[in-house]
Amino acid sequence: MDLLLTIHRRCYQNICQRVIVYCALLLMPAMAVADIYQCVDSHGRPSFSHTPCAVESVTGDSAAHVLWRDMQVLVNTGKDNAVSQGADMQSIIDCKNREQAFAKTLDAIDQRLAQLSSVEHKYLFAAQKSLRQCGACGSSAMTHCKRADKSLEKEMIALMPQLKASSR
Repeated sequence: MDLLLTIHRRCYQNICQRVIVYCALLLMPAMAVADIYQCVDSHGRPSFSHTPCAVESVTGDSAAHVLWRDMQVLVNTGKDNAVSQGADMQSIIDCKNREQAFAKTLDAIDQRLAQLSSVEHKYLFAAQKSLRQCGACGSSAMTHCKRADKSLEKEMIALMPQLKASSR
């Protein structure tokens, strides 16, 4: 009887240890991913956050400023599309429909982007390239959304003169 009780305790301890290690391994990727965003506050000073910058943080009426704001909205739309796809057939069909609508919106962005200098606004062009995959239904979509976000963050610094001066 003592032998059975000893074996039971060891098995229970071994199972508990495995569960703890498994849970820790599951939580590690969530702890390792931490993006830092540099935004502009209402006084024009840079601020840092773990959430993406508000669309209103880039003020200005130039075509590049307006395009930046529209592309920032598209990154969020692409992220929503990427996380909304499930494994069922209807979810896949819905995602493909949203992907097609997203692609049409990007076609309109392409036309507006063609009006800008690819040298002066290289990060907008890089963001657009990533946005094509960001709005797609696939496992790598979120990676491309993050790339588009990073490119738009770099473009924001180029568009905001007060950030240019402080980043030097």
